[in-house]
Amino acid sequence: MAAGVDADFGGTPWIFSFNGTTASHTLPYVVVGPQGTGANLPYPIIPKRIRWVSPTAAAGDRVILKDVPANGGTARVIHESQAATGADFLDEARPRAHEAFVGLQITRMDSGTLYIYW
Repeated sequence: MAAGVDADFGGTPWIFSFNGTTASHTLPYVVVGPQGTGANLPYPIIPKRIRWVSPTAAAGDRVILKDVPANGGTARVIHESQAATGADFLDEARPRAHEAFVGLQITRMDSGTLYIYW
């Protein structure tokens, strides 16, 4: 199986771990997608905090999260982190209430662990 992420939805935060060899989910991985309603719209979501920790990051490693627009629209980047100097990288964001987005997908994750708090 290709590189991607392993997901743990067992509580809060949701935890996504980079897996370079036998990942459960290949990228891009849709975490919250269309819900099968009449309009096939994703749920609007507002995480309290997004945190990426990578003790083995190489300079240039990135995490990119995008929304999942309905009916094949263009996905917007909702969070992007990039390690500039390498090892022991930590980045944290706290989206604001007015920054709600529809759906959630991880389109790139080069290393480490991603935590999404609700």
